[in-house]
Amino acid sequence: MVFRWGLYESDLRDLYTYGQIRPKLFTSEPSHVAKFYILSLFVWFALSESKKRYFIYLFFIGAGLILIRSPIITLSIPLALAVEIFLRNGFNLNDILNNRKPLRRGSLAILIVISVLFLSIALNTILAFRVHTMITGADASFANRIIGPALIAFDTIKEYPFWGTGITGKEAVAEIIFNAYWRIGYKISRVHDANTNFLSLFISYYGVLGGLLFIAGFRSLVKRLELGKGIFITLAILLFSQTMGAFVGLRTWGYIFIVLLVASHYTPVNE
Repeated sequence: MVFRWGLYESDLRDLYTYGQIRPKLFTSEPSHVAKFYILSLFVWFALSESKKRYFIYLFFIGAGLILIRSPIITLSIPLALAVEIFLRNGFNLNDILNNRKPLRRGSLAILIVISVLFLSIALNTILAFRVHTMITGADASFANRIIGPALIAFDTIKEYPFWGTGITGKEAVAEIIFNAYWRIGYKISRVHDANTNFLSLFISYYGVLGGLLFIAGFRSLVKRLELGKGIFITLAILLFSQTMGAFVGLRTWGYIFIVLLVASHYTPVNE
């Protein structure tokens, strides 16, 4: 009644995999719920000054895994590490290379151990069957979001190394797209449905030289906004890029500018 296209067609798979139909909450598929959920958690964790924020954060990650049952939720762990190391502690590349500004090693070690333990439990319980299908190559969603796009980016950059195909140039590499999915055992009906990975699309659209120019332009924008935290911004965008397609979409760039807003909260006025 609401969506004219892009309807979720994997309720039966979810029943078989998770034993339940996953929530869509007025979106077209559960992954959109998971993406907004981790964005909300990420923003709260980055801005919160609560001493209990680690426990609250892990609690809501667990709640998200139980309710939404999406592997996307696990990205909350590396996002938290990016916040703690490169945002709250203000690390930059020079600090790392010159071993300056020592990190609170004790608290970071505890956070890493708890995160790895939590992630291991999740991957071996709630997400165990989904992880098994990913490893065996039977998970269509993982193939469409990660494996297929990686192959497409690699093959496209070989054919269009300098400037890529141009923005939204999927039709120019339709054969590459179809062949990439055929090689991993999947068949797609149209190129519009393929390559739902922001990073892969960026590489395919811009190529090497175009990509470097784009990065230089984006870096210039960050400087004009007087933002520091370059490593944090880069890591956060790269992590979210693995959940997003639609390089030219408003939702994707909305997430990116929210990352910039979070960085601005920790950027001194005179920095």
